Amino acid sequence: MPFLRVSCADDMTPVSEATLAALLQAEEYYGEKFQNVCQLMANCPLRTPRNILDIWEFHIRNANEFSLSCFKFGFMNPWWALTLQSDGTGKRLFENTFIRSQDLPELHCPTGAIWLANAESLKRDRSFYGKNHKFFDIPWQNAVDIDNEEDIILADIVADYLQKSTQR
Repeated sequence: MPFLRVSCADDMTPVSEATLAALLQAEEYYGEKFQNVCQLMANCPLRTPRNILDIWEFHIRNANEFSLSCFKFGFMNPWWALTLQSDGTGKRLFENTFIRSQDLPELHCPTGAIWLANAESLKRDRSFYGKNHKFFDIPWQNAVDIDNEEDIILADIVADYLQKSTQR
């Protein structure tokens, strides 16, 4: 972009608000209205151009107002989640879910890798989680979200794996 955001450029503003501010500023700067807006979070660096094109096609084909990337939980099964008590006992978050993992329903988690919105819908709802939002599944390897040092280590391992797998 040929300009810096004049508002919402801090560490406290929700990312949807920052994108909305940039959209409004871009429309004023270019003197035109945009039909769609795409938000690519910098802390999700392993998404691919193919991921972006696939969710874009999903967004346009289905005339979605909002399309957000998600990934399927794998070995860290949230159905088995518990809070650990000080005496070492566990309190389950979900009852009757300590069954074989193969028998549990699949669960997905939103990721900030790729978010798309109809520009007018984003202006109306002020969030990518506006009404009628839909999710698009991408591989977990492309959805790695870096928030701390441990996440950087994981992202490095996954990036190395992805690079080696494409060289085969």
